[in-house]
Amino acid sequence: MNRSILFITMFLLCAFVVSCGTGGDAPTASTTPDTAAKTTKTSSANAAPDFEFKALDGKSYSISSFKGKVILLDFWATWCPPCRTEFPHFVELHNEYKDKGLVIIGCSLDKTQGPVEEFAKKNNVEFILTMCNNTHTELYGGVKGIPTTFIIDRQGNIVEKIVGGRPKAYFEGIIKPLL
Repeated sequence: MNRSILFITMFLLCAFVVSCGTGGDAPTASTTPDTAAKTTKTSSANAAPDFEFKALDGKSYSISSFKGKVILLDFWATWCPPCRTEFPHFVELHNEYKDKGLVIIGCSLDKTQGPVEEFAKKNNVEFILTMCNNTHTELYGGVKGIPTTFIIDRQGNIVEKIVGGRPKAYFEGIIKPLL
């Protein structure tokens, strides 16, 4: 009996972990948990790759159109538990720092737009959301797990790459000195 419960628990845990790393056009690596999240500081010469995109609200943008602003560029998906946990922090950061030069761009790796629109409405997301795929993630060195967040300074350089979920204070500590 105990072995059956242990086996079922292990099976469900494995299925959950695998589900965080798959889903349509998303990267196939599993999502990195908070405790093992990785941060990579980059040199100031590391220009953020530019790409054009259409936001869910229908407006067209490019990464370079935000030069002069601090950008938090987040690759995420609605089916990713750490991504969903992190999103309320981004909503708060947007509300607190948008007038000081912060732009948040959520690049969803979901297969379709419907779940992203529903998630945005339910969570009062007012910052820019767009649909992305492996073409976009490859521009940023290949996103191996989600969430993966890039912090881009006012000059358009990537100053930090963060793999895995983090609390609001962590992002705030990186963003505030750049504003």
